[in-house]
Amino acid sequence: MSLLDLHDDDLLEIAGNLDLRGVSNLRKVNQRLRNLIETRPPTNIFSSVVVTADEDLKVVYNSLSGQETISYGNPEQNAEQNCRVNQKTLVGQDYREVFCRDFHLNIRYQKGVLDRLCVVEGVEGNNSLGFKRICETLQSRDTKLPVKFLRVFCDFQREVFQILSAVEPLTLKSLHILLFRDSTQQLDEYERLDQWRSAEELDGNVNVDSSTNFGRLLHFRKVTVCVERLFLKDLFDLRDAFLRNPHNEKFKSYFPNFPELQEFMDLLGMEKDSEDLEEDVLSKMYFRIPNSSDVLVIGVCLNLFKFRRLVVAEKYAGKDVIEDIGEHRIA
Repeated sequence: MSLLDLHDDDLLEIAGNLDLRGVSNLRKVNQRLRNLIETRPPTNIFSSVVVTADEDLKVVYNSLSGQETISYGNPEQNAEQNCRVNQKTLVGQDYREVFCRDFHLNIRYQKGVLDRLCVVEGVEGNNSLGFKRICETLQSRDTKLPVKFLRVFCDFQREVFQILSAVEPLTLKSLHILLFRDSTQQLDEYERLDQWRSAEELDGNVNVDSSTNFGRLLHFRKVTVCVERLFLKDLFDLRDAFLRNPHNEKFKSYFPNFPELQEFMDLLGMEKDSEDLEEDVLSKMYFRIPNSSDVLVIGVCLNLFKFRRLVVAEKYAGKDVIEDIGEHRIA
């Protein structure tokens, strides 16, 4: 009896015991197996998927059964004719096409919510074609991919849109965006996406041109961004938002220059000069939030500021919590 003499259910049981590359190879045996796997695909329940499109392509799949890593690239010799998959040479195949077939099969039949999806493009677009095919594969699903945490490292804002628009808005909780080339991103473009509006956390180097746009980010519970032009009046508004709404837990922004830094420190009651500040080392003041047991921590250094709402004020009693924020007016 040969493999092809088995009933469909037996073939599917075999497919269910293969690793990801094994399933991909099995469907290439003949048309019957291809149709069988495509109509009754093995279910994938990944907890996280990390895709890196550098000089080579690499995918790391994590699930309850363990971790599986698949690497795709060109061998050192005959690079234009062959490809390498996990150190195995495949003759006459392009590694990007092999990757796309595998990734499409695996991600297309993902069931359940991914805790984490990370898509990383190589610095300066070393494999921009590979990254493009990743975007196409994600967008080819019949339904949007449910993801809780999405991390996208790439060159341009438009590439973030392609990934972001392919995930399910209702499951997305956290966004981490790092752009290598775009210096200032257009918030208008992001705000068109339900995924942007529904996420709770934003991290990375999303670069806004002015702090006048901070209010457009307050639907996020936690924010880390960069700002080109920082104005004291906008920090007043940000302070008021934190005092009013317990939804806002953290707002952190890097800045290249803040002419009103010393004035800001004086209003906080900091007994030091701005010249004494260091990069990435925050000087902090702790304020009791009116009608609440929470504490508002305001920190500043040479290149960033941070507002953070902390619960259970008793934990910070040793931090010289100022009972009345009005004693040190920031407005």
